[in-house]
Amino acid sequence: MNPGATRPALNRKVLLIFGATLLVYVVCQIATLQGTLRHFDTGFETEDFYHPAAVNILDSGVYGFGTAPNIEPSTFRPPLYAVVLAGVYSIFGTDEVAGLVLNNVLLTALIIVTFLAGARFGPWIGLVAALILMLDPIFLAHANRNQSDLLFAFLMTTVLFFGLRAIQRPVSLLNVSLCAIALGLALFTRAAALYLWIPLCLVMLFGLWQSSPRYKVFVAIAIVAVVQSVVVFTWSERNKSITGNATYASMMGWHLVSFYAPLFIAKRDGGNAQDHKRTLMNDVVSDPEYQKMSLGEQERYLAEYGKQLVKDNWLYALLVIPDNIPKMFLGYPAEVLAVHMSEQHFAAWQEMALVRHETSFQADTWEIASRVELIRYYLANGLVPLLTYGVFLKILNALVLIFAAIAIIRMVLAGSPEQRKAAFLIFLVFGALAGTALLTTQARFRVPVMPAISIPAAIAFVTFIRWAYFTRRSRRPDVSAS
Repeated sequence: MNPGATRPALNRKVLLIFGATLLVYVVCQIATLQGTLRHFDTGFETEDFYHPAAVNILDSGVYGFGTAPNIEPSTFRPPLYAVVLAGVYSIFGTDEVAGLVLNNVLLTALIIVTFLAGARFGPWIGLVAALILMLDPIFLAHANRNQSDLLFAFLMTTVLFFGLRAIQRPVSLLNVSLCAIALGLALFTRAAALYLWIPLCLVMLFGLWQSSPRYKVFVAIAIVAVVQSVVVFTWSERNKSITGNATYASMMGWHLVSFYAPLFIAKRDGGNAQDHKRTLMNDVVSDPEYQKMSLGEQERYLAEYGKQLVKDNWLYALLVIPDNIPKMFLGYPAEVLAVHMSEQHFAAWQEMALVRHETSFQADTWEIASRVELIRYYLANGLVPLLTYGVFLKILNALVLIFAAIAIIRMVLAGSPEQRKAAFLIFLVFGALAGTALLTTQARFRVPVMPAISIPAAIAFVTFIRWAYFTRRSRRPDVSAS
């Protein structure tokens, strides 16, 4: 499984299987999109952020909210998804369905890139890695929401693909550049990529140091750093001209105070996080001094207040992370299957989903009683297919995490130099991405991480299958001897 100069060639059998499987998956995508639109006019529920922003970009050339001529420019998030969405709207009209089609196309492309990245370790590994993604409905769920998750995930998977090509062969500055550009575009899509250039540069340094001329190693690192600096500087300066704050995205303070702090305060004081969230935000917005501040001053205040809350409660802030691991990696978007069910069963699911949506923020990850109650509801209302697939998915994703961890450890300790480099790329870059997402998480935050995790999981799975096959074969009696 050496993906370097002797990288395994894709064989026709695997390509045919992958093509047939992908075709079936595309049919499932189309059926899911149609089912979604039967029940939801504009796709699954979202916070309605990107669609109005895209419409304003298209109509007025301003990334912001409100109606012309009084559009207020936004500094909350990077703009790339809204810009791409505006481009799609300029061709097909400002119907949100066009955004859902865009996301489904990005999902198909993401699976293809995952297959190609995994195939660098062997064609069957690429196939298994792609299958892992196809079996997780979280991808279909967010392909049918007008959100930035699929664009971000596609770009991060492209970072993985070109990153593997950059470090697993004599250094190619073209591949380094393509990797850096993909990461820059990912950063221009979601601020979660803000610091990923640092582990990527470390991977470039240690991955290329022994096999490439020193000057090329430094040029590779410089390319990554320069591309990220250009993205951060230009957008930060734009935001500074609006609010006076040279921040890349103004959402940090809001996320710390409104989402992260309620979780660790509930861990410290008991009660539910929703009540603590309400109390925290009411204390902030009702403060007369806060009300007198400009928008930029309010952003600075929230950011500093959030950081102080974390410093004062650092132990409880850390204890939130174990709770968030199963939420992120084992969360089950049942809506993807529900839209294919009868109207009666869909209504039963929707009634349950609305109730759980109201209480999900404060739900205890390890609370058994609520899980038992949910199972009873599924069984009593004919939702056994949803329950069955939910159990299957949780087992599958748990095994994927275990297999991936085993493979990465083995690749670091006993793998070839190329495998060791790949393990560090996945662990450092995508581990950092997962780590930031685990502070205040949702299941959708695994979408950009799972393509990278699926590859070492596939390596471990294929290795295990081969071991089992050859072990069984070696134990067969030698009938030719008799």
